[in-house]
Amino acid sequence: MREEGPSFRVRLQPQDMVYLDYIFEGYEGLGLVTLVPGRRRGEAIIHVTPETAGEVEKILLSFPRPLKIVYRPGP
Repeated sequence: MREEGPSFRVRLQPQDMVYLDYIFEGYEGLGLVTLVPGRRRGEAIIHVTPETAGEVEKILLSFPRPLKIVYRPGP
């Protein structure tokens, strides 16, 4: 499934989804978190702009719970 615009797809424990969303709500405008419905429970998409992608990646890499970046936007 290809997303429109730059985005990250991440996999994490379902109970950590709200935590991830709260972090990005606190950064207002850095990225928009949407959950992947259905079979892929535990996956989220973070929609970003080219200007915010680097900062979003830093936040994801320092997320204090287990998180795997499944897809990241290209250069």
